[in-house]
Amino acid sequence: MGYSTKATASQSASPTKQAEARAVKIVRAPALSRSGLTPTGLLETLARLQLRNARTGLTSKLWSWHRTTAWRRVCEVMRAAEVSGPAATPKGLRHSFGIAALTATVPLMMIQKWLGHSSILTTAIYLDASGTEERRIAFRMWQWELRPAP
Repeated sequence: MGYSTKATASQSASPTKQAEARAVKIVRAPALSRSGLTPTGLLETLARLQLRNARTGLTSKLWSWHRTTAWRRVCEVMRAAEVSGPAATPKGLRHSFGIAALTATVPLMMIQKWLGHSSILTTAIYLDASGTEERRIAFRMWQWELRPAP
């Protein structure tokens, strides 16, 4: 399974840091692709690696790992970090990223885009907060409601 990427736009990421990011579309098959932002220079670095590999006769694939190997590696790192349970998986990382974005007041449509979901309903599954996460989100709301009047 090969990956090809196409830069489709440039945007400023932060008004204070003016870090540039490019929208990129990763195509795994004609009907299967994901879009997201990548830091400036990453696409150029990947292109140089691919060119070098082609010149030296190495595989033209950017990654030699299969996705199940990547899954196992993420789980190994999570075990080494003493993270356990459902959070200790790639899906757990995606959920944590989504919750962190939600807690930081990132708009839902942006989280949907960053997670690569075509449906907001899929994003809602990742953003199902409970326990400590739910309390953090509620606390953020209470801080907003209880702020002093201007």
